[in-house]
Amino acid sequence: MSLATTGRVELKHAVPEAVAAQALDWSRAFLGPDRGVPGLQRVTSLYLDSPELTFYRWHRQRRTHRFKLRVRGYGDQPADRVFAEVKENAGHVRRKSRAELTAAALAPFLISGDRVPFGGACGAARDEFIGRSRAYGARPTVLVSCLREALRETGTAGEVAVTVDRRLMYQATARADLVAGPGGWRALMLPARGPALAIVELKYVRCPPAWMATLLRHLAPYRVSFSKYAAAVGQHEAWSHV
Repeated sequence: MSLATTGRVELKHAVPEAVAAQALDWSRAFLGPDRGVPGLQRVTSLYLDSPELTFYRWHRQRRTHRFKLRVRGYGDQPADRVFAEVKENAGHVRRKSRAELTAAALAPFLISGDRVPFGGACGAARDEFIGRSRAYGARPTVLVSCLREALRETGTAGEVAVTVDRRLMYQATARADLVAGPGGWRALMLPARGPALAIVELKYVRCPPAWMATLLRHLAPYRVSFSKYAAAVGQHEAWSHV
């Protein structure tokens, strides 16, 4: 399976639990569970970066055009299948390509770029991931995990989604898989001065539907600029220098 989306707008909000619950209640009237999975699901992402942390530094420099490389798995780890993704940013507009592969093929894929049996558009996504990884010498850097509740619909106007991430955690890693080391998780701090416990993210293509525009106005006071990867690396750097 492959996925390529362009022109996506992704807006994040750091909110108290009550606000997250209200956002989900409102959105359920318009969207169904993502991939047919209701309720909470574990989402684990392995982020790659160069030895110089190039992708992290791009974020710190507020570079308008940047990208990151990650491998994502759903449910308890190790999962049977994972997704290698290139996520490219141009302001608030995103482009993402995704290639699905088996968990058993992940280590050879990351270490040597082995040509696991992808075809068609999925092959193009695989080649983009490998090409960018090799160009920067990218390697496993950090794992980020959260409990996510996701609502999503894809129609003629493109993808529309609302996600809520809770209990965000991270740990540094050099492993070419999504398996956490024992006792290595640390809580990931959210970018809010108040009692924020969740990240609510609204996603749409070009223009939000009317119901989402209403939700955006309600969430406007909680709007943040937040990258799970950049927050994890920055927090780990601060911790490691104590």
